[in-house]
Formats: sequence, C-alpha cells, structure tokens
Amino acid sequence: MVRLNPRRMKILAPNLIYKAVLSGGLWQPGDLSLDALLDPVIGRVARSTSADPAATQMVAALDRPREVGGVVLAGHTMSTAARWIVQGFRDAALTDCVYNPEGLSAEAFPRLFRTRDLPWSHPNWWSGKPLAEDIGRVTTSAILLFDRSVAARWWRIRIIDPTNPAGWIDIGKVLFGPVVDLKVNYVPGAALTVLDESRMSQAVSGTRYFDKRGKRRRMAFGFSQMREADVFSKLFDLTAQLGVTEELFLIPNPLDAVNLQRRSFVAHLKEPTALEQVALRRLSASFIAEELI
Repeated sequence: MVRLNPRRMKILAPNLIYKAVLSGGLWQPGDLSLDALLDPVIGRVARSTSADPAATQMVAALDRPREVGGVVLAGHTMSTAARWIVQGFRDAALTDCVYNPEGLSAEAFPRLFRTRDLPWSHPNWWSGKPLAEDIGRVTTSAILLFDRSVAARWWRIRIIDPTNPAGWIDIGKVLFGPVVDLKVNYVPGAALTVLDESRMSQAVSGTRYFDKRGKRRRMAFGFSQMREADVFSKLFDLTAQLGVTEELFLIPNPLDAVNLQRRSFVAHLKEPTALEQVALRRLSASFIAEELI
C-alpha cells in the first residue's frame, strides 16, 4: 500500500472500469444496463430498476488485483440524502475484504456551503448541502479518495438512497484506479474556467438568439522544478497512456471539502504535454485538462 498525501493534487488514471466485468444489483436492460458504464460517453447512463439498496449496487471484477486509490461516480442522480459504500475484496465470494471491511458509508453530497456564507433563513443553513437548484450547474460527482492505495481484484459499490424522488438511480460513469501523487503540488497561476458551449446568432435588428448547450470546466496547471528522478517515469507513462483521448479524474485540492465537487471533474488532456528539462535533473510540465460532458 502506498500512502497518498491529501495536500497535493491528485490525478486518477487510468480508469480501470474498462478492464472490469460488471454484475450485481438490478439494472434496466438494453441501453440502460450496466454495460452503459463501459461506454466512454458520459451522457449514456446505467439506470437501476428501483431505488431499493438491493437494486442500486454493483460488483466490478478486474482481470487481476490492481492498485486503486479512489472511486468516483460521475453524472449520477443520487439525492442529497444518499450515502454510498465502497469495498475491495481478494475473492469472488466477497468474503476476504481488504478495503473497508466495516462497510462504512460516505455522503454522496458533502457540505458545499459554509454556514457563514448562507443567510439564517436559507433552507440548508444547518446542513450546508446543495438544494436541487444547485445540483445541475455542472456534472455531479460522488468522490471517494483513499488515504492509501489498495490492491484488490473485486470491488463492490452500494448506493443507499431508498427515498430518491425519481424512484431509481442513474449513473453516467464509474471511475476507479491508481492515483498519481507527485511529490510536489502544482504551482501558483493555475486557472479554472467554466466554458459555455452555447452558440449565439444575431438578427439584423440586433436581437440575439441563443442555442443553449452544456458547460464544461477547463483547468490549466503546471508543475515546476521537479526532481527528474522522482517524477519522470510517472509523468511520461501518464501522458503516453492518456494522450488526448483517454479520460482521467482531476482533483486539484482534496482537502477543500466545500469546493471538492466544484473543482474536480472527469477530463481529458486538451493537448499533448511536454516534459521540459529546465535545469540539470529538473523537470517542468504544463497541462490543460478539459471536462468530458
């Protein structure tokens, strides 16, 4: 097991879901089955037959034991009251548990607002959790980072949300896999942008018309003066494997619980990344990650 430092940016990649066989729970057939989670398009969802916890679970069986440092459910429709449980096992019978043997659950929606930022009369003043109107701004992700990486072959995910208003749960993407944890953090000057993909046209009269489309986040960030011996193999292997087509999950600041869902997103690298040798045995690298929607 490798301990992961929560004070530094984390990049979850590659996504091992594509090496897994999915089973368990009760999910709709056809296009809404668990097979939807093997489609790179995040807009395609797997839908449970009901909100009963017996239906809203799955087991991902990998080809062999692999290191996992975190799990993410992206594009989900869990309610703000939902909780979820992740466990890792050595055996197909799911009896030899190596991660979370107690079956402890985590909130799908942690506190997103500080009490001092909300007026006393606000409906979520006590909880700080989002309202329904707050959820649709960007793609919603439930994020679970481990304090250390764990090697296991079978992973079980259970969603506890029996009172979900829709009566079922949708999941757009499951991401789990190793976490890239460099020995340095990204340098000041990183920029997070929300790009509006909407299109505008203007009539002769000057009236403007809008074709509303989705919004995607983009983050430009870099690392400077890294010791080549510490990071070259990690960064080279990462960028060579991802290219500009493969997905990752970006977590700029794991300790910022209030803004964790705002800052973190499923992404791909917008352009190839150069590893720049700025001095003897020192590397710098710049990245642009754009959200998949």
